[in-house]
Amino acid sequence: MGALATVEQATEAIRSVTEDAPPEVVSGPDARAMVEALCRLEKVAAGARTLYAARVAATGAHRSSGDTSPARWLAKVTGEPVGRAQGTLSAAEALEGAPVLREALLSGEVSLEQAKVAAPAAASDPTAARQLVEVAREGSFAELVGAAARIRRASESEAVAEERERRVHARRYCRTFSPPEGGLRLEALLPSAEGARLKAVLDRLTTAVFEEARRSGRQEPLDRYRADALVRA
Repeated sequence: MGALATVEQATEAIRSVTEDAPPEVVSGPDARAMVEALCRLEKVAAGARTLYAARVAATGAHRSSGDTSPARWLAKVTGEPVGRAQGTLSAAEALEGAPVLREALLSGEVSLEQAKVAAPAAASDPTAARQLVEVAREGSFAELVGAAARIRRASESEAVAEERERRVHARRYCRTFSPPEGGLRLEALLPSAEGARLKAVLDRLTTAVFEEARRSGRQEPLDRYRADALVRA
């Protein structure tokens, strides 16, 4: 397949970039331009990879390597968790009903992670797809999450929304685990109402921690203030 040869040639060409222009010797502006160009390349490649992976799942081609689950096959190929691979396949499925977003992913306008957030909303309301692309391009990831949530809420009936929240309630959890580098990590899933109450408390305490840090002349990333706020809560 000629397209496959093209990808393999491009891969080899990109692999040699750091040999032809070692990062430690290029100028700062050139390094910045290189990062921006590579990010565009990464977005385009991730978009194409997602749609081809969906084709593998649809045709059952993953079984030839002994994998009964397309998500497990994709996770093995990409080296990512199975849950993340399943999210990629789910996004590809949602993109079938959102051609504008699909094209934006393939052109590199949006990243795969942005597409995962926007695809369900665009599928529920195709007229909002261009709006989501613009938010993805110009806004923050948090703004895209908010816009997608608003679009989905507007396109769903109250009964559908209640059923979704019921399913989330049934799946609710709070997990703790110790990563190899030490410390304690937390992960939780809560229904929207309970999550909003928890977030409100955490936001209030984070603001208090931030103000205390500012008065003492200490500056740290917001996530660290939020971690302190969680302990305080």
